[in-house]
Amino acid sequence: MRLGRIGYPESGRVLRYVEDDPDGLERAIGLSVDPNSFGGMLALVAVFAIAQLIAEKPLLRRWLLAAVVGTIVVALLLTFSRAALFGLIFGISYMALVRYRRLWWAMVGGGAVITVLLLAFGIGGAFVERFVAGVQFQDQAQQMRLAEFENAINIIERYPFFGIGFGLAPDLDLTAGVSSIYLAIGQRMGLIGLAAFLAVVGYWFVLTWRELGRRDAETVNWLLGAQAAIVAALAVGLADHYYFNIEFSHMVALFWGTLGLGMAVVGE
Repeated sequence: MRLGRIGYPESGRVLRYVEDDPDGLERAIGLSVDPNSFGGMLALVAVFAIAQLIAEKPLLRRWLLAAVVGTIVVALLLTFSRAALFGLIFGISYMALVRYRRLWWAMVGGGAVITVLLLAFGIGGAFVERFVAGVQFQDQAQQMRLAEFENAINIIERYPFFGIGFGLAPDLDLTAGVSSIYLAIGQRMGLIGLAAFLAVVGYWFVLTWRELGRRDAETVNWLLGAQAAIVAALAVGLADHYYFNIEFSHMVALFWGTLGLGMAVVGE
């Protein structure tokens, strides 16, 4: 109630639950209201923090970074956001493939520890059940996503080049809005806009990748952290839209700010 003075919602879907069941598990939201956007933010930040944790010369003391990473990952899991979890896995896997092979073992060990913690809190079974149901597209949320995907593809087929803009869908049988940044860009800005987005991000990876073999270890770690964070965000974007949504302007700023950080490192 006190946060209402600065615009925080005081009614409606402020507290969020798995499957919107108040008798079920409550999802972590922080001050984000939406647990999925909170999870996506944590995925990006967690990958960046992990890059510092394993760096030869970390920004902070390693034990402090370990505590920070552990807290972020646990909070991410408590959002029950499957897209955010996949984003975290993709981001860490990218760093393991490019430079830090030992991360494969750390992922296995971390997964075991997290499993024990989830079971200790009595939510392990529910978490696994939700994860498996999501992968198999069996629960209500995933069924709704499939319907949104089909609707977005229909819009792109009818308006392939420039999309429908940022208003309502022009046809009564179609609805604007989809939980995927790629389909969202495609339906709003058309395939031309989607191609431009992918080209910008792809060129950013080319520019930053070139510097990995030219810079010192500390700079390389910053670049690799930024790259892995963007990989996590792009993976999250397969099944969520908040990196391209005016209602989540802070998430859009986080995405492009991370790209900007990479360019700032390159320009040094």
